[in-house]
Amino acid sequence: MDAEYSAVTIGFNAKEQAAASGTLSPLTRLVFDHMFKTIELQQAFVQEAIDLLKSKES
Repeated sequence: MDAEYSAVTIGFNAKEQAAASGTLSPLTRLVFDHMFKTIELQQAFVQEAIDLLKSKES
């Protein structure tokens, strides 16, 4: 998931640099924000699942 987050960050930066005005449209920014938040939620879920599994092993 870190690789996915990194790929989205690279895409975001490239898109922002390619924008004529140097800023992204509100809709494009919203889409990227959603992608980042989705990945962050997935990362948190996986970490919690790992922590639960480790605690059951003890």
